[in-house]
Amino acid sequence: MYHEALAEARAFFNLLGDQDIVEALKEDHDAADYGAIMLTAAHILADRAKRTYIPALRIARMYAHARCKDRALEWLERACEQHELPLIHLGVVWDWDILRDEPRFQAILRHINFPHRLA
Repeated sequence: MYHEALAEARAFFNLLGDQDIVEALKEDHDAADYGAIMLTAAHILADRAKRTYIPALRIARMYAHARCKDRALEWLERACEQHELPLIHLGVVWDWDILRDEPRFQAILRHINFPHRLA
């Protein structure tokens, strides 16, 4: 359901007024390019985060969708350090499925007091 996922991501960033990301999420490519499209958007957000506040969890999610585990975990750890409130959903949201078995992900869950292996 890559096309639907891209449409939802575009709608989200459109509501935020972030036209750079909306443009990066255009479906000029086929569904096989979903990861590349998400990676481009993640890089844009990560670069922007050097100059202005962007929630680390938002960047982590984009990297997770791009299947870049290390970068997603790096940004999740930053979100944890910053006590970002949406982390309370970390154990149940599908965005993190590719990370669930990663020791670093499990360490984050423990840090925010999720029950062992809930996710």
